[in-house]
Amino acid sequence: MILIIGALSPLTGGTSVSLFEYKAYLESDQRFVFFDSNSIKKHNRIKHIASLMSYFANASVISFHVSDHAATRVLPILYILSRLCFKRVIYRQFGGEFIETYKSLSKLKRAIVKRTILKSDVLYFQTKKMVDYFTQHVSPKSKIRWLPTSRINIYQYRCKSIPVDNINILYIGRVVKEKGIRELVCAVNSVEGFKLKIYGELKDDNILQLINKSPCCCYYGRLSREKISQALMKGDLFALPSYHPGEGYSGALIEAMFAGLPIIVSKWNAFTEMFSNDEVIFVTPGSTSDIKEKLIQIKKDPHILLDYSKRSYTASSRFNLEIVINEFIEDHLECAEL
Repeated sequence: MILIIGALSPLTGGTSVSLFEYKAYLESDQRFVFFDSNSIKKHNRIKHIASLMSYFANASVISFHVSDHAATRVLPILYILSRLCFKRVIYRQFGGEFIETYKSLSKLKRAIVKRTILKSDVLYFQTKKMVDYFTQHVSPKSKIRWLPTSRINIYQYRCKSIPVDNINILYIGRVVKEKGIRELVCAVNSVEGFKLKIYGELKDDNILQLINKSPCCCYYGRLSREKISQALMKGDLFALPSYHPGEGYSGALIEAMFAGLPIIVSKWNAFTEMFSNDEVIFVTPGSTSDIKEKLIQIKKDPHILLDYSKRSYTASSRFNLEIVINEFIEDHLECAEL
């Protein structure tokens, strides 16, 4: 049995959504068992811990899927426990900020991480930059892999038609300053012919006040997983001008690509790995004027949205879960047989 441990609830962030989709894909494969690490924080804690211990005892491979916090504080202990019980260990790191997190650790903590989780049998990192960096820090016996964010493609592609009136721009994600919301709102306010629809968990009341003052921007609250596809299919353009330090491979961007939406995205962090210069419309991080300039270009020639719609959907194939997960499955089964 292969035990996969990670956050499966609530489905409000990229980490839990990503692992949930892996679980859904592997549901019928009885060799894989998933355990929601957040279940221990809920009711019937003793029952959930007992279930985990039972799974742990019967598993030959323990696969940990964690954020930076868990990787540096909890996982070294779980790694040691797994090795003491003669388990093979696989480690998957979520997010795009772990290099900075690792460098910021004290020498002692960095040494602990290097002598525990970085000696896992297989290590998965979300970005190629992290793979390149940690290749020099992992055990020579370990396999280190690039495992990008992926999603199950539920969309039937249709090339976007040119909007007759207003061009609907969508933003889906956490509504915080570092995601470039302020710059996006200000740019949309300054160019006629655009409407901005914002969805996501609100984290900044000042941004909400800015949105509410705008005649062409509206905040619609959080979207359930079931309604994300509906929202995307009604959009003409997707925007994520983020400069958030932890930005990795955004699941929202991938779903927008599946839906055939042209994309405006900042030239920031892992986004430059996700896309080539001709696949999306890149903007300078934190620059209202650059977003405005790109909107003016689109307004002058909306036909370019058709071109970027095709490019976006073509690029989405490399983030299709049914393709990405194959090596993941092979690695786990190989560890189980050793």
